Amino acid sequence: PERAMVDITDVQVTEKEEEERAEATEANEESKEQADRLYRLYLQSRILDKLSQFTALKKLHLGSDPKKDLSEENVLHFEISKVEEEKDELLRRFVQMRRLETLKIDGANYSRKIRRMRS
Repeated sequence: PERAMVDITDVQVTEKEEEERAEATEANEESKEQADRLYRLYLQSRILDKLSQFTALKKLHLGSDPKKDLSEENVLHFEISKVEEEKDELLRRFVQMRRLETLKIDGANYSRKIRRMRS
């Protein structure tokens, strides 16, 4: 009888440790999600910045005098394409982050379901 009592205590401690570990993991995931949200906001602001740069360069280019130096126009074309590439890269990263976030949310929901089923 005493032996059985000790085993029950061990099991209870293990369950409590598991709950604490799960809570710590959840808190860690929340802080990661917060960091991801901040990074996403940063990416969004960079994308908007690049879009406004792109728009300004396009307006500058469209409003430029056709008699202007051809090399200046080439420089402008280069700047426009460079900004466009950066914008595309930022958008690509943003889309990847959104996909990862969706996967993380699905994974977190799945692990919560498993935890509920165990208890």
